[in-house]
Amino acid sequence: MLSFAQTQEKPMPTTLKKFQAEFTINADIDTCWKAWTTNEVLSTWIGSAKVGNKIGDNYSLTCAIPYISGRHEILDIKPNKLLKLKFFIEGWESELTVEFKTKEKKTLIKIALNVDTKDAPKSILPLNDLRQFYLIGGSWTHAIKRLRCLLEDGSVGVEMPFRYNNGHNIKLIVDIKATPEKIWTTLTDAKVMQKLDPEFFTEDTVIEPKVGGAYSYGWYPQGTPEKDLEDGPNKVLKIEKNKLLVHDWYGGNETAKITWKLETKENGITRVTFSHSPILGHTVENVWSYRSGWSGYLYIMKWYAERDELEPSWWKMIGR
Repeated sequence: MLSFAQTQEKPMPTTLKKFQAEFTINADIDTCWKAWTTNEVLSTWIGSAKVGNKIGDNYSLTCAIPYISGRHEILDIKPNKLLKLKFFIEGWESELTVEFKTKEKKTLIKIALNVDTKDAPKSILPLNDLRQFYLIGGSWTHAIKRLRCLLEDGSVGVEMPFRYNNGHNIKLIVDIKATPEKIWTTLTDAKVMQKLDPEFFTEDTVIEPKVGGAYSYGWYPQGTPEKDLEDGPNKVLKIEKNKLLVHDWYGGNETAKITWKLETKENGITRVTFSHSPILGHTVENVWSYRSGWSGYLYIMKWYAERDELEPSWWKMIGR
């Protein structure tokens, strides 16, 4: 089957931007379809929903995930096969297509978002700066990870407590059915970290699990002066094996602290609580990028610790 990128009949206008990805979820196609077309299930993984079931009906979403809320409109709908929407990104019209196909007793979901950004308002940053358009794709990838976790594990996974999340702080919580020892390797074993996310953790990642030890993702040469660090971690501030890791994070107007706390719960559950604070001197878009990115790694940690799964075996970008 040709990918979306390969089926274009003519060159796209330079103002047309697109996000295309496919996700394989271990649930039957009927369950996945209902997750996109039933208010109750939609409200669990994406936000408050009020959606119709025929062409011309509203498909209204209200959620904390950027660029997804709006009173959208159903353009085409074929049960268990296709959902096409006139989709509004902060009021600007685009087209969202979601396709469903059975794949080895699982469901393959393909998402394509196309938007012509000509004359788009300057206030909608991702529509005016191609480097920022990834934020929209990041929002959808975040949402689909919540959906996958709901359908395969019975809950949406990573929680973002509203009272602790704002423009200056991030707090995330996830319960993982695995030992603290295994989860600890995703924070302190450079080889494991590189396997889980090789784009984020480079081959030059250095982790020295001791107070004052190096904690670097290899984004800068070893020995780079702290004044020249614009983004990323540098050293361990506090550590208690299998329980607590605190390291610094450069970027913004003030050096922040990243805290990973592991707590043993009942039934073989380890609760991981993450915080990034303070986040100063960043745009709203940058803060969401951090929140989405850290949430994404918590899902990676969860599925590796529970299933020995390596990212991104279950999803991929198309045309990347």
